[in-house]
Amino acid sequence: MSVMASLDFMADLDRAKILASGFDAVKYGDVDPFAARSLLQYGVAPQIQRPVLRQHYRATLSWELANLPWALSLGVSAEGW
Repeated sequence: MSVMASLDFMADLDRAKILASGFDAVKYGDVDPFAARSLLQYGVAPQIQRPVLRQHYRATLSWELANLPWALSLGVSAEGW
């Protein structure tokens, strides 16, 4: 996510608040699951609520494909498969 990328070059930003905001945005479905990659880059393990994951288990349009691997892999860990 571009906001988290700003942590690399803007020293005055509150790192903890930005990462917490990104974590919540991913967890509650405010952004698509592929944004979880940005959390991993900063050492934050992403979590996504099950109802949000289930919305992304299948892709019907090409732009949804980026979410599919994230939803499936995070779903496996969340549901204990």
